Amino acid sequence: MTRNLLAVCIAVGVIGFGAAALHFMPLRKEALKAQSNTAPTQVQDSWVLAKVTTRNGHGLLRYLENPSKKKSDYPWLIMVTMPVVGEMPTTKEMDTFTELENRMANVEASNGLFLSACVTLDHRRDWLLYARSPKEAIPLAKEINRYHPKIEYREQPDWEEYEALISIPKANH
Repeated sequence: MTRNLLAVCIAVGVIGFGAAALHFMPLRKEALKAQSNTAPTQVQDSWVLAKVTTRNGHGLLRYLENPSKKKSDYPWLIMVTMPVVGEMPTTKEMDTFTELENRMANVEASNGLFLSACVTLDHRRDWLLYARSPKEAIPLAKEINRYHPKIEYREQPDWEEYEALISIPKANH
């Protein structure tokens, strides 16, 4: 069984919600704008950033709040995973992750996929992208291959991974 974000979220729930909470972190207004190829007349997607605390450690979660994309139009999950040496990324790892995410944004702007969430937890960082078809993973893989990420894709029309993330109870601390 592959370790995936859903398994991490389930593990957080199994550990006990008393020991796991999401704490909202303030963001600058401009940081909340999603990188989106939607028409200018449409409302921009906004991001939620939260701190994850479990018995196993701390992590960060970023996800689109009420994505403007329809689930039926983006039924394929593409998950990109990179290891994290410690509990949280080092400066060097963060620089690499920023470069990688910028490259993902280049592909996102010109293809049928979009970034819906990013989570750093359990010595790894996962990016969840939803795509119109599995072929969208090909230009993405070509663009980010130099970082040697693990890339998985599967049909997921109900966005179970994304829904699991946003359903974790949140604490306003």
